[in-house]
Amino acid sequence: FNIDLQMTDEAKKLIAQHAARQTRVGARALKEVYGRIIKPFEFEPFQQDHVTKNDGNEGYTLTRTKELVESSLR
Repeated sequence: FNIDLQMTDEAKKLIAQHAARQTRVGARALKEVYGRIIKPFEFEPFQQDHVTKNDGNEGYTLTRTKELVESSLR
């Protein structure tokens, strides 16, 4: 889909904190948490408001912020 994924430092920290609380450890915990966050964008990414067109009409960007991560993990 030519979408560049960006994540703020706060979003990364929040993902790591949630993964640390999982019963699974390491990469499996991260995969489980990340899956919940990215799932709405897997099949219809352009239906989401958070996917924006880059300047110059070259691709798109999806920026995950702390607030978006929090809402995905509720």
